[in-house]
Amino acid sequence: MFEISLAEPIFFYKAGEFTAPAGWRHKRLHHQRDFEIFLGVTGTVPLLVDGEPVELGPGTCVMTPPGATVEGAAETTEETAFYWLHFFADWQEIEDGGDPGGALPGRFAGELDRVRNGGFSAVLNDVCLLPPRFSPSRWHRAVLALRQVLDAANRFRYSQRECDFLTGALLVELTDDYLRGRGDAVEGRRPRAAPVAEWIRSHISADLTVAEVARSFKVNPDYLNRTFKAAHGTNLRDYILDLKIETAKVLLVRTDLPVGQVAHHSHFRDSRNFLKRFRERAGVTPSEFRAAYAATHLNNEVIDPRIPVPQAAEAYLRGAADAPPA
Repeated sequence: MFEISLAEPIFFYKAGEFTAPAGWRHKRLHHQRDFEIFLGVTGTVPLLVDGEPVELGPGTCVMTPPGATVEGAAETTEETAFYWLHFFADWQEIEDGGDPGGALPGRFAGELDRVRNGGFSAVLNDVCLLPPRFSPSRWHRAVLALRQVLDAANRFRYSQRECDFLTGALLVELTDDYLRGRGDAVEGRRPRAAPVAEWIRSHISADLTVAEVARSFKVNPDYLNRTFKAAHGTNLRDYILDLKIETAKVLLVRTDLPVGQVAHHSHFRDSRNFLKRFRERAGVTPSEFRAAYAATHLNNEVIDPRIPVPQAAEAYLRGAADAPPA
């Protein structure tokens, strides 16, 4: 497990969205002082990280630490797409015991209950804890956080620090997702509402109601709503709506679909209701949201445009200093 400090500066290096047809193989790359995050979108990319096989598949997050060598284990058998991001940070590797459902290691033991119950943890406040590979349950949120980094990286800013802060926010989002999932997996502590959330994700539609969810689980709607809110911090109606809005956000930034089709694929009955609900939740129109995430670095196995490298990160990569200047 990687313990990444939030008390020290985090420096964004480079990022992009990669697509390739079947038959592509990841070239051999050696990381110097930089981490790399992969977020799988479509297809499966077989990798070797320091000789160990790792699969980057849809909805998975893979992290490779400084000093690691990454290469393709074989050619892909289908079209693939994934996000990638490099950054520098103060970090250390800590032993985890290999049990994803057990307590956190070392001084972090006992903090999972605080996180799962929505409490503040002073012990975890200044760190991110992430494994080499996991599957975020809130994958859409991770994608949106990374897309925000991409948008900032590909637009002119008077300061290079925006990407640094947004990279830190991405790490916090991933860590929060990982810790909550790990807390839910602790034996005897899995909330009753967890299967409900998964059922909603797989059965969501324009007509899905709280009453229908309750009927499927053979419980009273009010009781189920209270149980669900205690576990997730939101009621069922708002959870269903937020899930639809999250779907719409990803479609807006990842596709060129007209807004009306985005509404349909996000399980809204009509565009007018979609526009109203989206503005209520996001504070902007769908078109304004799309425009805010428009800039990106897209590359493939043939074209890889030059990436402007922040001066602090470039100096750090060259080893010109022990640490990037603040």
